[in-house]
Amino acid sequence: MTTKSLLLLATVLWPLLAVSIEVSSPDGRIVFSVAVNQNGEPGYSIRHGEESIIGSSQLGLRFQDHAALEASLRAAGVERRSVDSSWEQPWGERRQVRDHYNELIVIDELTEFRVPLDANRDCAATIYRNGDAADWKTNPYDYAIDERVVSRANTLELQLAAGGGTAIRFRPTPEAGQ
Repeated sequence: MTTKSLLLLATVLWPLLAVSIEVSSPDGRIVFSVAVNQNGEPGYSIRHGEESIIGSSQLGLRFQDHAALEASLRAAGVERRSVDSSWEQPWGERRQVRDHYNELIVIDELTEFRVPLDANRDCAATIYRNGDAADWKTNPYDYAIDERVVSRANTLELQLAAGGGTAIRFRPTPEAGQ
């Protein structure tokens, strides 16, 4: 028997944006853009000066027998910040290292995502999620790992932390007598 696992990476999800949003390197030469194409699919591109480094590429997760994950996402906000600091390393050729970048954070809101399960058996769900006190600004390392048994008869509901993510692995539970 083949065991199938499904891993949902919510940290790489992208909301459906109504307009193109760009962030550039501090010198303006590298530009990262995100947008929604004419089919309503979120995507990104990267250019260096006038040269396209990565052309229009899709973001999201697709499943053979289920709706695409990005169909359930909505943009909840955008935050930007610029950082120009330095830090000292104890070894190497340069003692002072400059940390200079522009940051773009798109805050997404998953409205609902359903994955139908096999009607004839339960699944063990291992949930890797943000901890109850997680926050991307103040407590980004808080996490929890939960185990639950789910079936078609119930719903697995999760509360995601601000700017956080979740991964879920579904495995069929062993059949009785095995």
